[in-house]
Amino acid sequence: MKKLLTLFFVGLSLVTFAGDSEQEKNEFAALMKFAEKGDALSQCMIATKYATGKGAQQDYQKALKWGLKAAEQGNAEAQAMIGSMYGLGKGVPVDLEKAIKWGLKAAEQGNADAQGMIGRLYYAGKGALQNDKKAMKWYLKAAEQGNAEAQFMVGVMHASGRGVAKDYKEALTWGLKAAEQGHAEAQNFVGIIYHDGAGTPQDYKEAMKWCLKAAEQGNVESQSLVGIMYRAGLGTPQDYSAAMKWTLKAAEQGNIKSQCIAGVMYIGGEGVQKDLKEGLKWYLKAAEKGNADAQGIVGLMYHNGDGVSKDVKEALRWAQKGAEQGNAVAQSLIGLMHSNGEEFPQDFKEAMKWCLMAAEQGNAGALNQVAMMYYKGQGVAKDFKEALKWATKAAEQGHAQAKCMIGGIYYTGEGVSKDIVSAYMWTSLSGIAELKTALEKEMTPSQIEQGKRLASEWQEKHLKGK
Repeated sequence: MKKLLTLFFVGLSLVTFAGDSEQEKNEFAALMKFAEKGDALSQCMIATKYATGKGAQQDYQKALKWGLKAAEQGNAEAQAMIGSMYGLGKGVPVDLEKAIKWGLKAAEQGNADAQGMIGRLYYAGKGALQNDKKAMKWYLKAAEQGNAEAQFMVGVMHASGRGVAKDYKEALTWGLKAAEQGHAEAQNFVGIIYHDGAGTPQDYKEAMKWCLKAAEQGNVESQSLVGIMYRAGLGTPQDYSAAMKWTLKAAEQGNIKSQCIAGVMYIGGEGVQKDLKEGLKWYLKAAEKGNADAQGIVGLMYHNGDGVSKDVKEALRWAQKGAEQGNAVAQSLIGLMHSNGEEFPQDFKEAMKWCLMAAEQGNAGALNQVAMMYYKGQGVAKDFKEALKWATKAAEQGHAQAKCMIGGIYYTGEGVSKDIVSAYMWTSLSGIAELKTALEKEMTPSQIEQGKRLASEWQEKHLKGK
C-alpha cells in the first residue's frame, strides 16, 4: 500500500505541460522529496536515475548512496543494483564478496536479475567464489522466471556438464527458451547443437534457421557458420554470393576462420570476381593474428608473386612463422627454398628434412617433392621404390605431377616391372594429353582399352572416398 501511495503522489506531482527536460526536473524533485523522507521505492528510483544517467546526470557515487538506503530497507531492486555495482566496480572498487552479499539478499526475495547475477558470479568466480553447483542453482531460479540470459547459461552448463550431469537434450530445451526470446548467443548455441547433431538428430535446416537469426543480430560465430553453410549448401541451396556476404561480416569482426575462408573465396573467385590481392589481404589479417594456415599461404603467395610482387625474404619470414607452429604448407615451402637455393645455400638434405615434415602431415605438394627427390637422388640415395611410394600418396590427393611421375616410372620400369598399360593409366589420370597421345602410338587397342578401364576404376574408387 505504501509503495502504491508513493507512486500515486509522485505521479500527481508530474502532471505538467512543461517540456521533457522540465518534466524530468519536476519528476526528479518529486521523487527526491519522498526519498529524503525515507521512502525505499523513491530511493531506488533516484539511484536508478543516477546509475543510468536517465533523468539525472550519471553519478555512480550518488547511485550507490541512494541505492544503499533503499537496499538496507529491503528493496530487492536496490539490493540487486548494489550487488551489480560491486560486481562491476561501478562507483566502488570491485568487491565480489559484497556483490554476492547484496545480490543474495535480492535473489532470496525472488529477483530474477539478481538470481542471474549470483549465478554468473559463482560460475565465473575464482577460488572459493567459484562454485558450479551454486551457479546452476541460481541460474535455474532465474531461468524458471523467464530470464533469457539465465536460460542460455542453464543450457550451456548442461552441454558442458558443469554443475550438473552433461545432457544435450536439456541443453537444447533451455537454449531454445532463450533463443525464442531473441537471445543472440542462445540462437547461436541452438544452431550449433543442430549443426553438430549433439544430443539431437543433425538438422542443417534448423541450424541455418537459428544461426541466421543470431547472425542478423551481429553474432560473429553464427555469421561465420552461416557463411560456411551457404558455401557448402548445408540446410540451404548452395549460394556463393550469400556465403561471401556472411563470411565477410564475420571476417570484418575479426573472426580468423572467416578471414581465411574469405581469402580462399577471393583467390578462387567464389561468389566474387577472382582477386588475388584481396585474397592475400584477408589471409594476412589471419596470419598477423598467428594463424599458422594463413601464415603458410601468405608465405607461398609472396614466394610465387600471387597478388603481390614476388618477395622471397617476405615469403621465408611468413613460412618460418607457420613452420614453427607445424604448418605443412610452410614446412614444404621452406624445403622448396632449400632445394632451390633461395635465401639459403642450396642444400638438398635440409630440403628433404623440411619436405618430409610436411609430407608426413599429408601435404600433397610435399609428398610429390619427396618423391621427386628420391627419384633424382637429391639429399638421399636414389630409390625408385621410395619415389613410387611417396608419389602414390601424392597422387591419391589428386596431384597431377605425381601421377605423371608414376606413369614415367612404369614406362621406364625403374624400380618396378615395365608396364605400358599402368603407364598409360597414370598418364591419363594426370590429364597431360600430349603424353597420353604419345603413349597410344606404342600401344595396341586392347592395351589402350585396358588402361582406360583401370584409370576409370581408380578414379571412381578415389572419388567415393572423398
